[in-house]
Amino acid sequence: IALRVMHDLTDIFKCAVLTAPMFGINLPMLSDKPAYLAAETACKMGWADHYVFGAGPWSMAVFQNNLNILTSDQARRTLMKQQMMDNPDLRMGGLTFGWVRAALASTHLTHDPKWLGEIHTPTLLVLPEREMIVSNRATTKGAKHMPAAEILEIKDCLHEVLMEQDAFRNQFWQGFDGFVAKYLKPM
Repeated sequence: IALRVMHDLTDIFKCAVLTAPMFGINLPMLSDKPAYLAAETACKMGWADHYVFGAGPWSMAVFQNNLNILTSDQARRTLMKQQMMDNPDLRMGGLTFGWVRAALASTHLTHDPKWLGEIHTPTLLVLPEREMIVSNRATTKGAKHMPAAEILEIKDCLHEVLMEQDAFRNQFWQGFDGFVAKYLKPM
């Protein structure tokens, strides 16, 4: 979404920092085209709101399992579980066919070198090395077409960089501060 905003509203930001940006989705069983066609077909059959096969509504068991790919910090995992217990409106179930179709349609843009080349906002793309949700490969490939993109890879880090161990968060903040200082004047 941030990339689409920066593309369409070219002067909205002086610079941007994106963590685990979704240039592509890690799809272990299908590539983007067959996954999109399957989701499109399901949506045409009226299944846009149905969960993809193997997914379902929110449950604490599934959420706890998913925490293993979000953060390696046990205290922050506990905090995230408590947030779900205290705020049921924050809970999200599994992927639906409609979400998959929309997400893949959006990431189609991030595979277009011409489209990416029109994003001139200086952008720091923060890649957690152990990312399992979005595709770091797609991000690295796409960044080559953005005139003002830089990549910061954080070794051993999982998806939720800002909910990770302090050592990883410190690397993020050091990269963030250095990058933003190049584009923003102190107040």
